[in-house]
Amino acid sequence: MQGAAEAALADAVAERGAKGGMVLTLDPKTGDVLALAEAPGFDPNRFRELDYADTRARAFSDVVEAGSTMKVFLTASALDNGDIDENVLLDTGDGSIKVRGKLIKDRDPFGILTPADVLRVSSNVGAVQVAQRMGPEAQHRGLSRFGFGALSGSGFPTEAAGLLRAWQRWKPVDQATIAFGQGVSVTPIQLASALAALANDGIRMAPRIVLARRKNGGDWQHSEPRSAGRAVSPETARKTLDMMQTVVSSTGTGRFAGLAGVAVAGKTGTAQKSDEGGGGYRAGRYISSFIGMAPAQNPRVVGLVILDEPRGAYYGGSVAAPVWRDIVATWAAQGRGPIALPATVLPTLVAAPRTGGDAIPDVRLLEADRAAEVLERAGFTARVQGRGGRVAVQEPPAGTPARRGALVVVTLTPEAGGVDVVVPDLRGLPVRDALSRLSALAIPVGRVVGSGSVVTQTPEPGRLVRPDTRCTLTLAPRGT
Repeated sequence: MQGAAEAALADAVAERGAKGGMVLTLDPKTGDVLALAEAPGFDPNRFRELDYADTRARAFSDVVEAGSTMKVFLTASALDNGDIDENVLLDTGDGSIKVRGKLIKDRDPFGILTPADVLRVSSNVGAVQVAQRMGPEAQHRGLSRFGFGALSGSGFPTEAAGLLRAWQRWKPVDQATIAFGQGVSVTPIQLASALAALANDGIRMAPRIVLARRKNGGDWQHSEPRSAGRAVSPETARKTLDMMQTVVSSTGTGRFAGLAGVAVAGKTGTAQKSDEGGGGYRAGRYISSFIGMAPAQNPRVVGLVILDEPRGAYYGGSVAAPVWRDIVATWAAQGRGPIALPATVLPTLVAAPRTGGDAIPDVRLLEADRAAEVLERAGFTARVQGRGGRVAVQEPPAGTPARRGALVVVTLTPEAGGVDVVVPDLRGLPVRDALSRLSALAIPVGRVVGSGSVVTQTPEPGRLVRPDTRCTLTLAPRGT
């Protein structure tokens, strides 16, 4: 997963022309940090050549506005407090609401919405109405229970606590904007930890970085998982997860995070960056994000993707959600992740983009016959490469607009091993061991340069590649 996270993040930052980005995943049951990728990164072997600020761990030290991802925790808190139920109807009217002189708008008029609809279409007006039903004290208490405004308990030495001001200092406009993630600052580890609470029956676990430690020559002392307190009841957590699945439906803002055969719950976020001088917000500069978990019925992995100032498209659903999908799909395709694939799977439909044409459905993780059937029913022509296993790669990618009858090529992972399209980390291995591992995974070798142990490889570790992709190894004697 670490390799997949680094590769997917690097691709997304380059493709979107983003200033940087981050991927963070957790095991919700234990709080274990499974993967953490940041861009730009740095070489720790050369830290003396860098400014101290460039060596920080942004996931723990940097604070951002959460944007619309905050609507999840607002909704869960309101449900748990009894201020709303899942069937309440909220009239968002023409898509605007006035709060003490400030006009808050939705991107479109959505009319009558349920709380699930508020999350699905990401209605600011609906979120404000939920907050008004709660009142500032209950709203603040709910966010505090999710861990916002306090250290996560990870023990990381430079972790920031974020900023959640006392509710007594809120003006009506503050309460309204905090409902959709403006005016409250969070760290990525706080956001992931809060999400994990919903996946763990409402109990938030302290993030765990170190599994065990020992003194020189001593016995290992394991770090036991630690609860950081209950955020909401198990019933509320389950209702919220059900609502979050609508976000990843064909009509939700997070539809591009959908996985065939695995139910996904999530939420998109798009936050305008604040002015460094504290004088408002900077036009045209956004933080795009997606938080998600899978499988939604019994989450085994939760995580977030953040892209800093992507160019062009900037909505979290279009730029961050696909990155999350690709990371989890790569991991699951290896057959070693904690997502158990069902024997019979159905695809998550992807709505056609407004640019025109029909959207190619996501058939990854489907068996060959089922993938071909789904594509043909959608009006496309399927061509299968490889034998056995499930679909690991499809070209063009899911969600791509195409004319009916267009060819979609799907590549399978063979039954034996099931991991041969995922490039292993060969760095540091003697050449004989590296070649043996590639041979076992049926990955052909293109070139071997030098002698000794592997120092660099192409493609990089964790990359999902076609079975016929050749691997190039550069070697050097140990100690050089």
